[in-house]
Amino acid sequence: FLVVVQLRAQAGGSSLDSKSIGDLTAIIAQLNAGNDQLRGQKTTEQETLNKALTDQQRGQSAATDAQSDLNNLRGWAGQEAIYGPGITLTMGKNVPGAVVEDAINELWSAGADGISVNGTRIVPGVVVWGLPGSLQVDGTPVRDRVIITAVGDKDTLAGALRRPGGFLSRLAASYPQATAVVAPADSLMLPATARDLIPHDAQPRL
Repeated sequence: FLVVVQLRAQAGGSSLDSKSIGDLTAIIAQLNAGNDQLRGQKTTEQETLNKALTDQQRGQSAATDAQSDLNNLRGWAGQEAIYGPGITLTMGKNVPGAVVEDAINELWSAGADGISVNGTRIVPGVVVWGLPGSLQVDGTPVRDRVIITAVGDKDTLAGALRRPGGFLSRLAASYPQATAVVAPADSLMLPATARDLIPHDAQPRL
């Protein structure tokens, strides 16, 4: 039985044996067209995949840039601690609050990125006030001395305080007994503010 089945299968041959040259040519053409179509679909899918990967990378890059910008803004606003070079200005507490505010304004004008006084970050609403000997920084009494820390270009900040007609000159002319020491530093840290900086009444304009 097995021999008979094998002989019949061999005798039957392939279904293509009965095709004409024209039929075979048409079949080959159809196969080639199908292969071309598959290759085209593969290329399209690969391009779609590449575009998706590129968009993902761009999205991640944009998200990273946005987060970096947000961190910088939070640092400049005082909501985050900041680090960098700068100067410290140390004075005795025998000066009025207006003198300390004058030094702070001088440093802002010189391009300071952030300022603190005795560890309190200077943000809107924080002031130094009081008579000589009884100064307060945002309601906290100054015990021994006033230490103003400013982060920014240390040479520019120090130069602004020391220039003729600058803060140190005005201090010496108005309060000869007062002492003030400017010390540039390569690395300083300003703490974040403890204040809530969200406006109570104003609304953002989008």
